Amino acid sequence: MIAVIPHKDMLNTLNKISKSFINEANKSFSEVSGMIFPIFPLWAFTKDFQNDAKEFSIESPGFENREIFFPLKIAHSDFTETLRIVFARASKDLTKDFNPPLFSSEIFPLRARVFRTGTVEFSNNSWNLFDEKWHRIKNS
Repeated sequence: MIAVIPHKDMLNTLNKISKSFINEANKSFSEVSGMIFPIFPLWAFTKDFQNDAKEFSIESPGFENREIFFPLKIAHSDFTETLRIVFARASKDLTKDFNPPLFSSEIFPLRARVFRTGTVEFSNNSWNLFDEKWHRIKNS
């Protein structure tokens, strides 16, 4: 499996946003309806990655079932793929009644020019990253 990892400055920004999101969302939850818990690392995962990225942007948080994530759009030469950076998980399925906290349109999309990829393996309750490669988005 390949991990797509934003630059550390972007990771710090995502961490702050995700903490704020989780705190606000948990205010509307109760012990009966469930809680939202953080998930780490803030990486996206894919089976294959092409090295010709032209654009790297992180969109406003979305959710499906129990996962809450930042959609990560990577535009390549001839296609665009959308991955997920899962940053939280709910203790119960999120229903249509779940109203995620809103963020200013000035925050998203977050665009990055530098990120890295690597082969990832999960063992002994930890993530191991191998064959790291840095990528730089060139100005068009």
